[in-house]
Amino acid sequence: MDPVTETPRLGTTEIWSLVNPMAFTHPIHIHLVQFQILDRRPFDLDLYNETGHIVYTGPAVSPEPNERGWKDTVAAPSGQITRVVMRFAPFAGDYV
Repeated sequence: MDPVTETPRLGTTEIWSLVNPMAFTHPIHIHLVQFQILDRRPFDLDLYNETGHIVYTGPAVSPEPNERGWKDTVAAPSGQITRVVMRFAPFAGDYV
């Protein structure tokens, strides 16, 4: 299992940028939190995989109508950064 990299505090609202460097769409599920998709933005996948640097290749695009509203899972397309916003409340325990 990967180490914990995020430590949100109870009552905070955070925007996360989900980077998908894989060659396929990856479903992302965040336990115990409802979130909204803000946008997706394409980046140069080959450059990122070679150097770790993100260079955008197009503008941010709003979610489709069926993706608006509260979610617990989002499809993160290959070569795109998917941004989501969420509030960490009222659950007061370990988030997975």
